[in-house]
Amino acid sequence: GEEGGPGGTNVLLEAANTARDHRGRPASRLQCSRGGSTLWHDSVQGCVVQGAGGQHFSAISTSGGDLLLFSPAGRRMLPPIQLGCSAVVMAVRGWQLMVLTTDGRVRVWDVAQGKLKLEADAGPLLRGPAAAEGSLLTAKLTHVGMPVLIMHNHHAYAYHEGWACWMRVADDAFPASHFHSTFSSNQGMLGSVQAAVAGARQPRDVLAAANQPADVQKRAARAHLECNVASALAMQSPQEWRRWLVTYVRQLAADEDEARLKEILNELLGPIRWSPTTHGAASAPGKGWEPKIMGQDKRQILRYDVLREVSRVRSPSMQSLATQSLEALKEAEATVAAAAAEAA
Repeated sequence: GEEGGPGGTNVLLEAANTARDHRGRPASRLQCSRGGSTLWHDSVQGCVVQGAGGQHFSAISTSGGDLLLFSPAGRRMLPPIQLGCSAVVMAVRGWQLMVLTTDGRVRVWDVAQGKLKLEADAGPLLRGPAAAEGSLLTAKLTHVGMPVLIMHNHHAYAYHEGWACWMRVADDAFPASHFHSTFSSNQGMLGSVQAAVAGARQPRDVLAAANQPADVQKRAARAHLECNVASALAMQSPQEWRRWLVTYVRQLAADEDEARLKEILNELLGPIRWSPTTHGAASAPGKGWEPKIMGQDKRQILRYDVLREVSRVRSPSMQSLATQSLEALKEAEATVAAAAAEAA
């Protein structure tokens, strides 16, 4: 496997499963190099079947189910970890290590803290109805340590720890949607897996969907945007969520879909009389309205992103909705300011 090295130089970790130990048992020779220069080498018992690495460490798994971790200088960081069976795929991101084993177990460790962050069962994907559409292609880790399994048909499933289930965050359900993109550069994890789906679309499916009635295509495009907004939130990708939310609001405003817009506006606005001093300390996390979403201020998003898109549509209904929402936002902000002044 390859890992990023200083200055952008790739570090290559190679395993040769041709050695034997002193008792004649299978062994593997490891060599880590950068730019043709050997950094370190070692030998391990058994045959290496999977490996992954990053800036902070490298990891290998053997056919006997051993997991070994090495520092950038080649030090063994832990005793061999017995996984119970061999690894199918491994992924590293920062200090996080993900291992999927042949029994369908997915585990994510924080190597720096030395603890298990997440354990899940991928059996429903590998042996259930989803498996009929394609076997496992690869697996990735998001920046928050969420495992993402990508199938051969490029459907992608992310494990949501709160819901304790796999969520399909990319699929081919909307082949004719013009919100697809095959470009994965400068995008987050969601964008990269969705770009793979877009690139794998079959022309006949795109043409068949494009020949559907206009109202059917409009509903499909709206559903596609709703899935993207929800998937970005599930994957805890704030930039992608905000971008898809703005795109979704723009579409709803163009369609003058007041019902859906009001739901979004109300979710971002929250209670008019809410303030941190009266509600923040009294309510437990996760109870009631939260002023932020993935670290972003909801009311700021409402003012500078959502209402801006709604107000661009010059129809009387959208202008009225934007005006009413802006007045409600000003009242809510005045409540917060007054509570802060009183507390001071």
